[in-house]
Amino acid sequence: MRVPTYKRQTKMTAKTGAINFSVQANPGALSAGSNAMAQFGELGMKISLDYMEKQLKMERQADINNRENKIREKATNLITEAQTKNFKTTTEANTYFKKKWNPIQLNALKGVTDRVVSPIVNEKLTDLRAIALNDFNKISRLKIIDYGKAEALKLESKLIDTISSSSGSALAEATDKLYGENGLYATMVADNLINLETAQKRIIGSKSKTAKLTVNKELAAAAYGQDYNAANKIAAQLFDNTMYPDLKGEARVTAQKQASGLATRLERQVARSQEKASKVADLKIKKTQIKTNRLYNDKLNNNEVVTLQKIESLYGDNLLNDTQYNNIRERIIEGDEIGSDQGTILEFRNEIYDAQDKFQVDVIIEKYEKNLGKGKPISYQDFIPLREFAEDQKAKTPRALEIKRLRGLIRENVGTSSGMNYGVNTSVRDNMMSADALDTFDRLINDKDVNGKTRIVREVYEEVVSQVREAKSKQSFLSLSSTTRGMLGLFDFKGLEKPKVIERLNTLRQEILDSDKFTALEKAIEFETIKLFQNNYEIITKK
Repeated sequence: MRVPTYKRQTKMTAKTGAINFSVQANPGALSAGSNAMAQFGELGMKISLDYMEKQLKMERQADINNRENKIREKATNLITEAQTKNFKTTTEANTYFKKKWNPIQLNALKGVTDRVVSPIVNEKLTDLRAIALNDFNKISRLKIIDYGKAEALKLESKLIDTISSSSGSALAEATDKLYGENGLYATMVADNLINLETAQKRIIGSKSKTAKLTVNKELAAAAYGQDYNAANKIAAQLFDNTMYPDLKGEARVTAQKQASGLATRLERQVARSQEKASKVADLKIKKTQIKTNRLYNDKLNNNEVVTLQKIESLYGDNLLNDTQYNNIRERIIEGDEIGSDQGTILEFRNEIYDAQDKFQVDVIIEKYEKNLGKGKPISYQDFIPLREFAEDQKAKTPRALEIKRLRGLIRENVGTSSGMNYGVNTSVRDNMMSADALDTFDRLINDKDVNGKTRIVREVYEEVVSQVREAKSKQSFLSLSSTTRGMLGLFDFKGLEKPKVIERLNTLRQEILDSDKFTALEKAIEFETIKLFQNNYEIITKK
């Protein structure tokens, strides 16, 4: 296959630029597009720069606003906090403000690098500091004034107190410090703490207060010392207008009433004190006499030698009263008695139990001390335990109170429908039974048991009650004790001849005597009961 070849159709000319075109090209037209492009670029650049400028401006303003807000917030906190502080001096207040503002300023400028932002923030700081300082100064100034007033009023109170209680140079000095030309009130006016009108009012008020305080202190001193004369003098002076001249109006009337009331009260108190002192002295003498009387009676009971000369000396020194002296003298001369009347002893015990207080007990003891000795119803020996019993009752120990209560039950219920009655209404018999029950209770209470221990009050009470209930209908005395009744067994006296009864009772007496179940006192009481039963056998066993 044959490859086709390119064959030039025309000849190349040897001439160059010699050909003229019928259409000419416009140079301006050729550059119009480039100009347009250039202008578009310039416009875009301008828009871009404007945007960047606006953006920068916005960013700057936002930063400025943010820092300003923070400054304002911190400044507000500073003012709020300052309201809680108590500034004493301007220096103290200025130091406080500076200390609080410095961190605000540092934080406001922290991180500022923009040369435009920095001066604006500084300007804001200056303006806001001036505003904050002005507000702060208003607050601190009031605080300083309040402090000044408070301290001045404290000093005023101290000076008033000094004036009201001083005399001589101390009084003159305190008065000058308060009312003098350079005194407290003048200084307060000069420092604008108070005005002149207020100062005058305070002077009048303080003088009235000083006078009132002076009177009150004088009255207090009179009351403390119970000085009627001093109180009466103050009362008289208050009715004299030349005395306490600064005390006027209602205040003076009130002071007059107080002084008069105190004088009257102290007058009565003095009278009562004198009466009390007299009673105390009498009581002291009485107690001494009682003590002396007991001491020398105890000496006689112990067979110690007591001379009439000694008793005469004690009586002469008022250490013994008339009754005590006569009783002891009688004992020394005539000797002791041999026995006591049990009825009188029972009356003594009843009165002691009925006593309402220790003073009444002393009165009862004193009354019965007049009935001691030979030919009298109570022996000195028997009165010793009676006196001890009375002292126990006066002390009101738990045991003493229980004795009183249970004894009262026996006293109230013997012969009544309380469970301890005896059927028939025999007042004489009931009285005898009651006396025997109380006497037995009293004797056993003051006795020791077979083991040497103090009697249990409840057990003694229950034993006496059981003896009352076991008593026969015609029996005017207590039955045998529960222990003795157990020893006797079911033995029935009814229908037996008296010799048989006596024989059994004699055997019972011996059994009691040989037993270790009884104290000496209990045996004695049982023997008394056996004797009474023997003597009244016919009446008791009669059908």
